[in-house]
Amino acid sequence: MSDRPNQRTLILEYIQEYGGITPLEAMRDLGVFALSQRIGEMKRKDLIEIETTSLTVKNRRGVPTTFACYRLPAAETLSATAPVSAGGATGAPDDGGGLLF
Repeated sequence: MSDRPNQRTLILEYIQEYGGITPLEAMRDLGVFALSQRIGEMKRKDLIEIETTSLTVKNRRGVPTTFACYRLPAAETLSATAPVSAGGATGAPDDGGGLLF
């Protein structure tokens, strides 16, 4: 048995620390490629209330791209108003690479 936390635990801790998570952040920071599936499991199996917001930004070619941002309800987050960084929609640390779309 491994002491390594499962993906749902990693996602929940990330949301609590940074105020939310996007698919790009999940892949880049946690190695989670199927974020929407893990979020669905957290809602169904763990009974965690998670809010989904659609965000639209322009990709490097100037085409609008829409993606999800998952957050806990404001009362459950450590900081209900997470700042938006230049590279991430949730205020998570950015390695300077920006969006990869």
